[in-house]
Parts: sequence; structure tokens; C-alpha cells
Amino acid sequence: MSNSVDAQYLIFLFVFALSSSVQTKSLRHYERVNKPEMARAILARLRDVPLERVWRTVLEGGLMEARLGELPTARRVFKYLMAHVSWFGPIYFECARVEERWGRFELALQTVERGIAQMPRYGPLWFMAFRLLERTSTNFDVPRAHAQRALGHVSAVSCRTHANAQQLG
Repeated sequence: MSNSVDAQYLIFLFVFALSSSVQTKSLRHYERVNKPEMARAILARLRDVPLERVWRTVLEGGLMEARLGELPTARRVFKYLMAHVSWFGPIYFECARVEERWGRFELALQTVERGIAQMPRYGPLWFMAFRLLERTSTNFDVPRAHAQRALGHVSAVSCRTHANAQQLG
């Protein structure tokens, strides 16, 4: 797209469709066509919009920054979201996945633990914790103890958790 078409698209986006899904798709589009500056322009325009309306788009922006290799920026975005949208477990999960991809297993585990403290019933965080504990712990009693702790919080996955605990020991 030319710059004038990009500008027209941004005007459309903010005048007619302040929809989180449209904005998220726009971020992905600009990342795919290698125009991250346009995606960042979309995110910059969201500063004055209440976070409860745009946090999903901001999350996608953090993931985009991580995929582009801008890890410090992605961490700032995730830290902001974890402080202001702490009730949404996938934010912790995605932040931990980014840290895990970059080989920062201890930091990923710390993020998962914070998420579990906020959302103890969010099962994917428990499974990520098991996986990270298996990578970082030399003592197999630690993942087993974690599995026992999960049984008290996550009823929907308790059978799978119990099965994983049995495999550990």
C-alpha cells in the first residue's frame, strides 16, 4: 500500500471502527507486510482510549514487538497489562511464552507463578508451570509438589493433573 492509502486506512480504523478485532487484524496485517511502524501508529493512537476497550489490541502489540525482537518493549507492554488487566490469565501465559522462547526460563516461571497467584483456576498456567519446572528443576519432587498444589485449585483439569503427577513419580 502507498502511504496515502495507509493514512486513509488509519482514518477509517479510528473514525468508523474502533473495534478491537479490527485493530488486532490491522496490527497483524502490517506486521505481515513488514510495516511495523504502521502497526505502532495504530497502537500510539490508542493511548487516549480506555484500556478496558483496547487491552486485547495492546496484548497483540506486545506479542508483535516480541516477534520483531524488541524484547524490552514487549516486556514493558506485558508489565503494564499485568498491572492493569491482572484478571485475564492469558496475559501471563503469553508473557511467559515469550520469555520461554527467548530462553529466559526462570523469568517465565516467575511470570507463571504471578499469574497462578492472580488466577489459580486458569489451567494453562499450571501446565506451563509443570513444563518450566521440568526444564529448570533438578529435583523431581518440585514438579510433583506443584501438581499436588494444582489439584486444590483447578477442578476442570484435576484428572489430567493427577495423571501428570502419577507419571512423575
